[in-house]
Amino acid sequence: MRTMWVRWQILIIVGTILGAPVGGMLLFSGNIAGTHLAILERLPPTLHVDRFSRFYTSFNRRCTVAEIQVSENSHIPEDFVQSTVRAFADMNELTERRRLIFPESGFAVFPNTSLLQVVSIFELSEMPGDGSVGRMIGDTIFSARDCWRDLLGQTRQSPNVFFQLFHDQAATVLIGGDPRAMTILFFPDRHVVYYLGP
Repeated sequence: MRTMWVRWQILIIVGTILGAPVGGMLLFSGNIAGTHLAILERLPPTLHVDRFSRFYTSFNRRCTVAEIQVSENSHIPEDFVQSTVRAFADMNELTERRRLIFPESGFAVFPNTSLLQVVSIFELSEMPGDGSVGRMIGDTIFSARDCWRDLLGQTRQSPNVFFQLFHDQAATVLIGGDPRAMTILFFPDRHVVYYLGP
């Protein structure tokens, strides 16, 4: 038993250094994916979390979903939006495999839009391929849908809730550009953030 524990600790240390998969979990900056700390680590610093209203993770599905309450002074910096516009403008349409280069903030921000519209934006802008951001967003959404179903535990209610989030056109959507851990943040209003990711 102790030998297994020692091996696990070694894997965690190595994974922390390399950001490598360990037992279906990705490790970043010492926090295991699928934990509250890992989610907090992936949020923009201008979002101040009050509490997690809902939280669910599945190592088998490799997904985590959370409903997060944020404080009044939380906001998305305007330069996040402007840098996203510039990033799309800089995409070279003549390259064989054009792909969005994420802004220095690490996030692409889409105000007053829905998750469905964001997926469409990437599908129209990028060349198709396994490494495309649009494909990674789609994979994250499908995994999150299954996690929502597990979280709510009601097959009929779960798709309805996720359907509403997916089609809400008055929201702000943030896409985190870490290729090892695609993160989607969804803001239906100023006080609530939905996290979809690893």
